[in-house]
Amino acid sequence: MREGCRDCERCTEQGIVGFFRGLGLAVLAIGTLGVSLVVVRIANTGRRMCPVCNHPMGWHHTVGGRFKD
Repeated sequence: MREGCRDCERCTEQGIVGFFRGLGLAVLAIGTLGVSLVVVRIANTGRRMCPVCNHPMGWHHTVGGRFKD
């Protein structure tokens, strides 16, 4: 597992899953000449991000808006 939040789906996934996810994103970025990365940045502008791992809070397992502790 990678370092990061213990409540984040992306931080706690297996390494091979993250590798293939990153490979797919790289192919998408190269295929669209980086336009897809700009679109993702714009889409994430208004979202709440985790202060620990900087992933969107929607990817975190929370109970009542708070991290599962």
